[in-house]
Amino acid sequence: WDITERKKAEEQIKRLSSAVEQSIDGIAVTIDDLEPKMVYVNDAFARMHGYTPKDMIGMPITKLHNEEQMSEYKTRINQLITEGSTEGEIGHVRKDGTAFPAYVSVSSLKNEEGKTIGYLGIVRDITESKQREKELNLYREKMARAEQLASVGTLSATLAHELTQPLTVVNLSIENAL
Repeated sequence: WDITERKKAEEQIKRLSSAVEQSIDGIAVTIDDLEPKMVYVNDAFARMHGYTPKDMIGMPITKLHNEEQMSEYKTRINQLITEGSTEGEIGHVRKDGTAFPAYVSVSSLKNEEGKTIGYLGIVRDITESKQREKELNLYREKMARAEQLASVGTLSATLAHELTQPLTVVNLSIENAL
């Protein structure tokens, strides 16, 4: 028996498995159920949420969101169901209860008949990006304030010059008259 094709397929599976496991982005696979449950998570996904991959298997996806995040979560789920995918920023919750911003891309997984059997989610913790964005906005506000102060300074210097010109002439005229 020629097992060349089988060996190639096994090598391909090993490469794909290695790529998923070593990804810096969190990757999770859920089954399509009334409440989607995780059937696979890579180490990056588990670590960003404060769990081990083993702890997360079977966990409902809703456990990764707090009450404040539920309306956005439901909006994303509806988009996922109607369009087959969703992408964007959404809050997640760590095991210790702390919330963090995440950029999420989720796609439907379909069987040969085209029926949705689960979902593939790719998650990136964007806490640092949000912090840098906040610092940049503060810097922009400070720069705008500095520009306003510079404009006020220029205006006051111009006003002072315009006032001192005639006053100097009046002062010289009074001195000459005395």
